[in-house]
Amino acid sequence: MARFKANGDVDVSFGQAGTVFHKVDKSSASAGEADSDEKGLQRAASPALPAALTPAKDGKFYVTLGSRFSGDFSLLRCLADGALDSGFNGSGIVSVRHPTLATDAPAVVSAEDGGAVVAGTLGDRLVGMRGFFCRYKADGALDEQFGEKGYSIFDSEAAGIPLPELFQMELGHVAILKDDGYVACGYLTARNPWRYFGLVVRIDSSGRPEPTFNSGKPLLFELPGVEIDFLWGGIAEMADGKLIVAGGAVTRDSGYQRHVLLARYDAKGVLDPTFAEQGWMIRAPFGDTFTFLQSLQVDSMQKILISGDSGLNDEIQSLMGFAAQLD
Repeated sequence: MARFKANGDVDVSFGQAGTVFHKVDKSSASAGEADSDEKGLQRAASPALPAALTPAKDGKFYVTLGSRFSGDFSLLRCLADGALDSGFNGSGIVSVRHPTLATDAPAVVSAEDGGAVVAGTLGDRLVGMRGFFCRYKADGALDEQFGEKGYSIFDSEAAGIPLPELFQMELGHVAILKDDGYVACGYLTARNPWRYFGLVVRIDSSGRPEPTFNSGKPLLFELPGVEIDFLWGGIAEMADGKLIVAGGAVTRDSGYQRHVLLARYDAKGVLDPTFAEQGWMIRAPFGDTFTFLQSLQVDSMQKILISGDSGLNDEIQSLMGFAAQLD
C-alpha cells in the first residue's frame, strides 16, 4: 500500500517512506480465473477483484485481500500509519470464511460502531452460488446478531431466477447508507435461455432484506442483447437518498466491446427517469475499447467519480488506468 498527499507527493509519514507491505499467509492460493460460459465464450476480465479499502474511525482503515474464485479472503484493519491494528482480532487480520461454503469477499465498508461489513459470494457452480453480507465487530469477532449468526445470505430464487436456471452470480461492491443499512452490487447470469443481469441488493442495519426497496427482493437490471454486470463498477448513495450504480455493458454484434453503464434508482429501487432520460445510460468514453470500472464515488458537490482501466483488448498489458468526473 502507498499513501499520497493532496498535492500528489508521497506521504513519507505512512509506513516506511510512504509504503507498507503486509504478508498474509493463505491456506490455499489461486490466481483466479476468467468467467467462461457453457457456450465457450470467455468473458473479459481485468485484474481480478483482489482488494478493497475503506476508511474507518480514528484514521484507521479496512482492507480485504484475496483472489477471485479462490474461496479464501482476509480482512485487515490498519492504523493510520499503515501498521496492522492488534486491537482487531489480536493480529489485525481476520480470515473471512463461511463455516461450510467457499467464501469470496472482495467488498468491505466500515460500520458505524467501528466494525466492518463484508460482502461477496458463497459457494460455486457445483453447489450453487449465493450472495452474502457479514459483519465484524470492532474487536474482530463475527457479529452473530447480524442476519443469521453473522451472515445475511440470499440466493437467485429471491431475485426471481429459479436455481436450475442460475449459472453464476457475484457481489463486488458494498456501501453503507445514511440509515445504517447496506447496499451491494454485482451480477447474475441465467441460462436456458442465456440472460445477463446487473444485480443490486439492499439490507437494513440488522442484516434483513430492506422491505421498502424493491419489496425486499434483490433487484435485477437487464437490457436485451447486452451482457450487463455491476461487478466491474461500484455503488454509492447520493445526498437525496438515490442510489447510483455503475458497471459494464458488453455487446458482440459488431465485435466484442465493453462500455460503461450507469444507472440511478430512487430509495425504493425504481429507475430514476430524471437521470439520462430513462434512468440509465451507456457510454464509450474511449471509443470501441474494453473499459473496466474499478470504483465509483460521489463527491461533496454530488458529482459522480469513476475510475478503472481501458484498452484495445482485455489483456492486462493493454489496459491503462483512468479517472473521470461526470456531471
